[in-house]
Amino acid sequence: MNLIINKIFLCIEEYLRNLCIELNMKNKETLLNANIINTCQLPKDVIWGASIISITGTGELTIENFKGIIKYHPELIIIQCKNYQVNIIGDNLIIEMYTKEEIKVTGTIFEIKFS
Repeated sequence: MNLIINKIFLCIEEYLRNLCIELNMKNKETLLNANIINTCQLPKDVIWGASIISITGTGELTIENFKGIIKYHPELIIIQCKNYQVNIIGDNLIIEMYTKEEIKVTGTIFEIKFS
């Protein structure tokens, strides 16, 4: 079964690579990756390592696929993601849950900035 899936994937990849060459795209690799992900319906967070940020009201924020904690203070928590930082500004902020893949911040969240 895996061999068949690999052959299908290689066929799609070759088709898309040829399409990129025909269109003479400047950023062929990005187009190729995006088309493969869309065609195969693969999750972008897994393929590109993108973070998933969930906000529940003004009291809870969860980030999946983060890299680390830059700053931890009751009024400001800065989380490093792959290509940017998430600045969580609020009052009585605490890191309620922390694993290698996910972090949950609770408290009164006033503002979220990306830098």
